[in-house]
Amino acid sequence: MAKNRNGEGSLYKMTTISGVRWQATTTVGKDNKGKLIRITGTGKTQAEAIARRQKNLVRYLQKQNSMPSAYEGHRVSEINLTVARMLHKWLGQLNREVINDTVFRGYQHRVELHLAPPPFGDIPLKSLTPAQVKKHFQETLFNKTKTKGKGKGVEPLLSISSRRNIWVVFNMAMKWAVVEGFIEKGPGLAEAKPAFSRTELARKQVEQIEFAKTRWKPRAILAELAGRRDEAQWLLQLILACRQSEKLGLEWKNFNNLMRPVKGKPPTVIIKQQLARNQVFHQCGTRDPLTGKFPCGFAQANRCPQKSGKSGYYIYPSPKTYGGVRELPIPAVLAQVLREHKKEQDKWKESPEWNPPEGLEDLVFTTQTGQPIRHQQDTKDWRKLCQELKLGDLRGHTARHFAATTLVSFGYPIEFISQIIGHSSEEITRTIYTKASQDALTGVLQNYEDFMLKDRQAAKERRQRKIYNEAKNRTF
Repeated sequence: MAKNRNGEGSLYKMTTISGVRWQATTTVGKDNKGKLIRITGTGKTQAEAIARRQKNLVRYLQKQNSMPSAYEGHRVSEINLTVARMLHKWLGQLNREVINDTVFRGYQHRVELHLAPPPFGDIPLKSLTPAQVKKHFQETLFNKTKTKGKGKGVEPLLSISSRRNIWVVFNMAMKWAVVEGFIEKGPGLAEAKPAFSRTELARKQVEQIEFAKTRWKPRAILAELAGRRDEAQWLLQLILACRQSEKLGLEWKNFNNLMRPVKGKPPTVIIKQQLARNQVFHQCGTRDPLTGKFPCGFAQANRCPQKSGKSGYYIYPSPKTYGGVRELPIPAVLAQVLREHKKEQDKWKESPEWNPPEGLEDLVFTTQTGQPIRHQQDTKDWRKLCQELKLGDLRGHTARHFAATTLVSFGYPIEFISQIIGHSSEEITRTIYTKASQDALTGVLQNYEDFMLKDRQAAKERRQRKIYNEAKNRTF
């Protein structure tokens, strides 16, 4: 059965003696007798069939001396370049000395899972239209779903933030394609950018307002944590509002005046790094866009016989943003809890099982054997803690949000809060958190009302006295 390919022609799946093959067909006009002229291409995969059809189309146009101006001066291989092939070319030319492995893996993941697969990845780059780009980002990606669990139905696979991140990767690749001369301009990129609908914006504002009312939750967590072995890691994140990776990457050398307090100088911590994971990559080839499998047959790169890189963790020498580098004073209770945690960890070091990885010997938060706490395990521990306290299924990043929204609700200056939580600008803090500050708004409006209605009570009392005197005079 033919499948419509958004104006690109038809694509057929055929069963032959040699196996399953695909045939791509497009109509280019009619001959002198009124018969349709069709250009075809066949291959083992959809992408191969479309590529051969495009190659045959170029040859036909050259023969007819009707090559479009957009194709002039380009080799057939460039004209035949699909969206998927362009994206892989872009990945291959990135400077890996500038882009760290974690960021590159994110780019690669978005290309392989959300941009390169057909039908979008099979579209010839030169024939890509704004309508196709907009449809992919605002319909195809929007409609992707995942299961909540057995018998629990489905939910959206990609959040608005995830779809925007995919768009950012595609936008960078298209700009590169323009510079390289593969296309003249990126079609419809601005119009395709995923944006919040009015309904989504209203829902997010309601969620922020409701979230601001949950200040009792972190207080309940901290009350139950008193004296527990994991108190230090949660107290630090809830008081200093640091990111998960910043917390897990802290080293004892980042603290000043903590273990040996200096009179008149509060202990401080310098947040300037994060715990990162070494990325392992497949070297057996690229992921098949249809099956999602690599040539080696394994999904996980660390099982690939031709893998590159070594798994494990390391300290990445900077936080998420430049504004994330900061030195924060440590309040009294948190300082004492950290000192107790250091004493407990020193006891673990006396065990023969203590065996930290090279380069991670000074981590503040570890397992009892000296291994770093994995991000996934930290999130599981947080969710388990919240469920034990009957606070709901709260994701790991919620601890940071708790701290930020509570600071805002107390009405502290936004520039102080931005510096504490490590945003690159005050505008980001203001955009994310200020709408949740109902207590701060209450204080502002109360002061405003007091000023505006300052003479109201006196006028009201004069009116009441006048009414009383008039009534009194009538009685005599």
